[in-house]
Amino acid sequence: GLFACPLREVIRLHTTLGPEGRPLVIGHTRNDLTQWGRLVARQLVASGVTANDIIQVCFGGGAYGSAGYLFGAAVVEASVIAEDPAHADYQIAMLQNYRPTVLITTPTIAHDLAQGIEQRRLDPQSLQLRTVLLSRPVDTAARTQLAAGFSARVQCNFGLGEILDPGLCVECEAERFHVHEDQFLAEVQDGELVLTTLCR
Repeated sequence: GLFACPLREVIRLHTTLGPEGRPLVIGHTRNDLTQWGRLVARQLVASGVTANDIIQVCFGGGAYGSAGYLFGAAVVEASVIAEDPAHADYQIAMLQNYRPTVLITTPTIAHDLAQGIEQRRLDPQSLQLRTVLLSRPVDTAARTQLAAGFSARVQCNFGLGEILDPGLCVECEAERFHVHEDQFLAEVQDGELVLTTLCR
């Protein structure tokens, strides 16, 4: 009785924190996962990702959101480094050895990696990184600092675990978020943002 379709059609489940810290169960059908991949692919393409890119996804422990990036990368046909250790030394070694052009990570891990690069006196321009895509928005100062630390463009993501994270919206070059209006209805009701899924 938790879903709007029979449980046999739900092929993936995960939980996120709901109201008052209670776990909220989220289910995905096969169509939901296909749509998720397409929406994340839009974000990747808006970030300049192509089939020629190598993407290093680093959430330190395999956060559920990394699955969305893997689905999106498959749609774009970009290569993905699937290992996701939390250890900064290993991540920096992968940046040097595998030569990814795109790093997808959290703001905290990005900050730690940038500090590690500086502490090791590595030239960030010696890395092949072109884009750093953060899982959450950061302020302008943090974005500027990370861009300098990686010598790469920094873009942000915004999503909600209850709906899609990533995949809810895309950040444009002007650093503004645009909701996928063919997938979500965004309204303000009584001063509160209300998002309705149209295709899930």
